[in-house]
Amino acid sequence: MKGDLHVHSKWSEGNHSIKEMAERAIEMGYEYIAMTDHSKTLAIAQGLTVEDYRERQSEIDKLNEELDFRILSSTEVEIDSEGKLDLPNSLLKDLDFVIASIHSGSNKARKRSQTG
Repeated sequence: MKGDLHVHSKWSEGNHSIKEMAERAIEMGYEYIAMTDHSKTLAIAQGLTVEDYRERQSEIDKLNEELDFRILSSTEVEIDSEGKLDLPNSLLKDLDFVIASIHSGSNKARKRSQTG
């Protein structure tokens, strides 16, 4: 395995800082990790706001310079019951990649399709 493309840091529901996670990944022989902290709608996971992502990006940029290691900037963005993402394209376009997930609202969509 060369890396992990789905990890959460203290920025959302994770237990460790980005630096701690990168250092552990280096110890494991990984070449990269992708920070996929949750977006704002998933409050149970302490999802990030647009401002949080900007701050986190500064931290990632600093660590990418400091460490001989690649930290990709990503998100696990929420798809709402209407099929919309909860972060603006202006932010998403600056990320290395985006994971889109349904964590809540899927039952609403299912109920609507069964009644409509």
